[in-house]
Amino acid sequence: MTPESNPHPSQDPATDPPAAVDPAAGPAATAPLPPVGPPPGWAAAQPVPPAPGYAPRPAEPSAQAGWVIAAMILFWPTGIPALLASHRAARAIGAGDTAVAVQEGGTARRWGIVSVCVGAGLVLLSFLVSLAWVIFAAVAVQHYQDGGRWDDGPGWTQRSAPALPFDGSGPPDEQRRDGSSS
Repeated sequence: MTPESNPHPSQDPATDPPAAVDPAAGPAATAPLPPVGPPPGWAAAQPVPPAPGYAPRPAEPSAQAGWVIAAMILFWPTGIPALLASHRAARAIGAGDTAVAVQEGGTARRWGIVSVCVGAGLVLLSFLVSLAWVIFAAVAVQHYQDGGRWDDGPGWTQRSAPALPFDGSGPPDEQRRDGSSS
């Protein structure tokens, strides 16, 4: 086959070896092709509308394992119903019962959300109580370091009254509570 009889000489490897580059074409002839994909400036994941006449395919049922794991970590008392519903959803998925799987997956998700909310509330409450204890301890230490005594409260004890013994016999003869001796 001669180059004149071949209508596409670039498809014949015998007559057009890859090493033969046309010097007149320059570097543009050997430049790589641009990457295949959406044009620059487009969002990476744009939803594709369904074709006319076709309904969108319903989502696959799920056992909501992520919500169940979060529920068991944050607040297990409401995580247990989420776990049980998740098992029922997984069993229904395995049996091919989509309606039951969707229903039980929704139940597992709801219990998981309840558990996460309650657990987050308890974590926040625990943080606030811990903060209150730290503030209380700091105030108590500061009060003690300033020379305050623990018994200088608002009149809890009467310092001028004599100390009476427990047997009711009267004040001790040698010393009274205020430090004066009789």
